[in-house]
Amino acid sequence: MKFFELRLLNKKQLRNGLIMYNYTVYVKRLNDNFKKQEHTKIVDSTISNAK
Repeated sequence: MKFFELRLLNKKQLRNGLIMYNYTVYVKRLNDNFKKQEHTKIVDSTISNAK
């Protein structure tokens, strides 16, 4: 969203937009962390099986 579009919104809409944006970023980060953990588990089990 461009800056001049943000200025057209009233404060409540702006706040709701920011909350939604932050929530989306937060959920995405959670998913990324979860995928990393899953990947680590797979690698760990592969290494322990190889021994």
